[in-house]
Formats: sequence, structure tokens, C-alpha cells
Amino acid sequence: MSNKESTFPDPIVGQGHPLDPNRGQVLSEDDEKRMDDQGRPIAEGLLWGKAGTGLYLCIAVTKGIPWVDRPLIGGAHTDVSKKLRLTLGVAQGRPRLQQEYWGAALELPVDLGRDKVKRQYVVEWLKDTVLEAIEACESATGAPARAGSLTELGLWVAAAAETAIHKAGL
Repeated sequence: MSNKESTFPDPIVGQGHPLDPNRGQVLSEDDEKRMDDQGRPIAEGLLWGKAGTGLYLCIAVTKGIPWVDRPLIGGAHTDVSKKLRLTLGVAQGRPRLQQEYWGAALELPVDLGRDKVKRQYVVEWLKDTVLEAIEACESATGAPARAGSLTELGLWVAAAAETAIHKAGL
């Protein structure tokens, strides 16, 4: 059978991924930067790379009292077990802890209050990071880190993060 007799149509090229919700549309470079690889929006306001504040939302699970190299704005602590403490706050500049810890820091965007996509991302990052830090701590220490319910801890994290972010001026 020759190519001219083929029953399959010629493929359409240049259309992008078949599951992309923006398939077939021509987007500007700026619009493309506002979407992830699956076509979901990642920013409504400024692009993440242009929205930096130098303020970092910090989450750390430590054994005992944490020793952070800079003051935490709105810093709060809660015990997640007899020996482990969860610390949450905002720092000017990326903080460093002086002991073993589990957690991370995220630079907050300047337009956090005006960009609902960024707010949703920060909320999801906060939830995921706290859970990952506690699970990593449990795995590393071999002891359960959670003394109370996750619902109570989640409410504490949400309130502490909101307080710290507001005290930082965002």
C-alpha cells in the first residue's frame, strides 16, 4: 500500500497538547507565563518572578525551641508532640535554622491580597508543607509527631499564617 492509499489522515501539527484547554488558541508570551504546563492559571496579577517581597513564610518542625537567624514577624509556636514544636512566621530574607528541622520557606508575593490564584497557591503550599514536615519528622525520629487532631492543627496553622502575613504588611 502506498502513502497515497493510506486510510489514516495526515496528523495536524502545531496544535499543542491534546488536553490543553487553550489548544488552538494563540497566546501572548505573557499569557503563556501565567499558566502551568496543563493550562491552569498560576497568576492573575504580577508574574511570580516579578512579585517578590523578600518576605518569606516559614514553617519548621524542630526538637525543642527553634533557633532562627532572624526575627519572625508574627512568629507562633505550637507543640505537635512532647518533644517537637511547629514554628510558623514571616521573616525578612530567607531564614536559616541553627538545628535540625523539617519544613520550608516560601517568598510571599507583593500582590498576595489582590491575586486569588496566588492566595490559593499559598494556602495549598502551607497545608502540604506542614503535613510533609510532620511526616518527615515522624519518619526521621521514629516517633509519632502528632499529639492532637489534624483539624485542630490545621485551624491553628491557618490562623497563625494569616496573623503573620498581616503583621508583615501583606
